[in-house]
Parts: sequence; structure tokens; C-alpha cells
Amino acid sequence: MSVAELRAAIRSRLSSRLAGRDIFLGAFASTLDRWGRAPARIYASPAEGGASAPLTSVAAALLSAGEARFRPDPMAAACAKAYLAAEAPARDSGVGVWSRPEFRPIDVSAPGAVDDLKRRKGMIVVVGAIRSVGESRRAFYLNFGDKWRDSFTVVILRRNLAIFGQIEPLLLVGRRARVRGLIETGARIEIATPAEIEFIDGVASR
Repeated sequence: MSVAELRAAIRSRLSSRLAGRDIFLGAFASTLDRWGRAPARIYASPAEGGASAPLTSVAAALLSAGEARFRPDPMAAACAKAYLAAEAPARDSGVGVWSRPEFRPIDVSAPGAVDDLKRRKGMIVVVGAIRSVGESRRAFYLNFGDKWRDSFTVVILRRNLAIFGQIEPLLLVGRRARVRGLIETGARIEIATPAEIEFIDGVASR
């Protein structure tokens, strides 16, 4: 099944599940985005259970079924923790879209991973250990390989650093992280929100 066919099948199943149910929208912003879309939280009335049953988050349902991946756009920041938690079981079990090579997380320590990243476009999820941290007047560079020129790199602009709270880039060497975002030229992602990087080694943030 092609990606286009997969997306069509997921839309068809979603339409069937929501047919006849009341839909409630909570807009993330008062204006449309640059593509003319209106990002929003979507809730559905219960399929059964009566008027007193809680509403269902459509996004969380899709994520938990492995029929979507969380995309950490800035407008979704308030929902990031809940959406990442909903996504986790399907992602970790390789269910749904996570079973497909083009969507599953890329382990940067695997042979050929960096070459694979250089061929990718769009949103990707990458997992690996931060080997070194470089810096310039403009940004910090989290390098996931021993030779930074030939490795995956995460870029955090200095002007965005405060958004990440207590994070200190130079102290992240050795930390294992899961990063998601839009792949740039080569094998690098520039992140601008905390939801784009998760530390998965169990070490308390410093």
C-alpha cells in the first residue's frame, strides 16, 4: 500500500467512526496558518454511553491507534505532553504507521542511517545519543555522531533557548534523545519547541 493509499484508508476509517457523532472544535489560534488551515483540537461525542459519557479526543484516538504521528507545531505546544503519551504505545510497539520504514524512528547509530536521513523529506523521528555539542554566535549544535560533519545534527538557535526552560546544551553530551521535526538539507533538524526533543535515558533534567 502506498502512502497516499494509507492516508486515504485512515481518512475513510475516521469518517466512518465519526459518522453521526457531534463534533466539537477548539481552535489553537484565531487566524489561519500560511496554508489557509485552521489548526484545532477536535472532540467527538461518545459513540455510545449516553450524554454523560466524556468526549473523545480525535487526535489522541488516532495517535493511540497508530494512525497518526504527533507533529510538534508551536500551536500544539499545550497538547504536546498528552499527545506524546497517547502516541507512545503504538510507536513503541511498531503499530500502524509506525510499522512502515518511512515513518518509524531512525536510530542514528545504525549503519547507513545518516545517508538515509540525507534522502528524507518532511517530518521524521530520530533516536540517538548526543556525542558532542558545538556552538556559534547564532546557535548550539547537538551532534549525534563522532564526526559532526558526517553525523545527524540538531540546531537550537540562541534566540529560542529560553523556550526550552532549564536546558543547558553544553551539558547534554551523552544524553539519549528522540527528536522529531522537518529534515533540512543534509542530515539536520532545527528545533524551536521543547516537544521536538525528548530525553529518553531517564536522567533528570539539569
